[in-house]
Amino acid sequence: MVSGRDGIEFVTGSSVRSAIVDQLAERAASTDELLERLDASTSAVYGSLGELEDRGFVCPREDGSWELTGRGQLVADVVRQRDRCEGLFCETGEYLRTHDTGVLPRPLRLRMGELATGDVEIITATETKPHRVVEEITRRIERTDAVSAISPIYVESYAEAMPDTPDTRLLLDEDVARWAQETDDEPDNDYDHIDVRIADVGFALGVTESELLLSLPTMDGEYDARSELVAEHERARNWGTDLFEWYWEQAIPIERFVDRSTA
Repeated sequence: MVSGRDGIEFVTGSSVRSAIVDQLAERAASTDELLERLDASTSAVYGSLGELEDRGFVCPREDGSWELTGRGQLVADVVRQRDRCEGLFCETGEYLRTHDTGVLPRPLRLRMGELATGDVEIITATETKPHRVVEEITRRIERTDAVSAISPIYVESYAEAMPDTPDTRLLLDEDVARWAQETDDEPDNDYDHIDVRIADVGFALGVTESELLLSLPTMDGEYDARSELVAEHERARNWGTDLFEWYWEQAIPIERFVDRSTA
């Protein structure tokens, strides 16, 4: 059995070993190629390659180049996720200190580092622009032809901006659906084409053709309408789509929710 000191901790305990694993995660490379790419001495690269080979993280190929073993590939993924998480912390500033990621499913929370690429923005309201976030998100929804959205509260401008197309899906929190019933304003009555489902959710999400919109609750569990995480890159949208699908598959159609509530 590989202990922590001979496993991930061993690789991450050296910047040279970590760099070699990261380089080989992209493609196999010869020792000379690694020496050209890495900011390390010849003895450090040779020594680290020997250590990584001894512990089963890299192996030589017939052409003399090096490649990762199965163990090395797993470590490379862990290291890359760690680095992305560190990047996300830098890009989001205070946001993740004051907002609760615990409301997200653990498999998706473990992948949050995928949001970081240098293209993440936290939009916040100010004293002079108290409605900045709502206005900005409304504008972004209005300019898209399709959106997959999760909403834990009812925001009229969001509802009005939602594109009424077959490619748009809306997942409402159970409390919103109950409120709509009590006020005789069934959500599905407002749309001709949107598929609406109901689930228990504690955060807001929007995934469009071009961006991810995410609003986490504050650490005291309150919905935060004054800040929004926005990421405009493919990996973030893919993460957001996977998060949406996680809840969508478990949600129930609004017709069944209404029937169950009135039974």
